[in-house]
Amino acid sequence: LVGKVPVSGVDAIPEMITAIKNKEAVATVASDAFWQGGMGLSIPLAVKQGKIKMEELPENKREWIAQTILITQENIDWYIENYVEGTPEYDWNDYWGKWVRGIKE
Repeated sequence: LVGKVPVSGVDAIPEMITAIKNKEAVATVASDAFWQGGMGLSIPLAVKQGKIKMEELPENKREWIAQTILITQENIDWYIENYVEGTPEYDWNDYWGKWVRGIKE
């Protein structure tokens, strides 16, 4: 059924990246775990350093949804180059650069 039934996935697992590259699957989604982990350290550090005042943050900047990356045939080579073989450059001071909305919005 390869090529007849469109297959997609989540989490950009290596097998799915290979399948998309080989045109055996159509899409997957990556949550950019490296960025999520980095922000999980950057934001508390900024609070400790006084750059962010938690008591002044609105609720939607305390619990929020971040952008994901839809990986398809159109951008598979870019994704492999930047996220599999390389590491994207991040601005660890842009705390909400991938902010989409608060969880409750």
